[in-house]
Order: sequence, then C-alpha cells, then structure tokens
Amino acid sequence: MDGTAVTFTLAALHATDYRVDMEFWYGEAESCCPPNPPQPGGK
Repeated sequence: MDGTAVTFTLAALHATDYRVDMEFWYGEAESCCPPNPPQPGGK
C-alpha cells in the first residue's frame, strides 16, 4: 500500500528493456476482488 512493491517492480521491468506503459502504474487503483466474495455453496 505504500508504493514499495510498485517501485521495486518498475525498476525490475525497466532493467529488462521492455517497454513499460507508465500510465497504468500510478493513479487511483481499485481492487479486482470484491470485499466479500460469495462462498461456494454459501447462502
């Protein structure tokens, strides 16, 4: 949550010389998972 993982990951990606789309790495983020996902067989 403090950005450490993003900083580390971006450094690793840049070291590969692959193109990195920076527009996707910063800004407001949303979780891809709902806060209370339904449980299998749950009610």
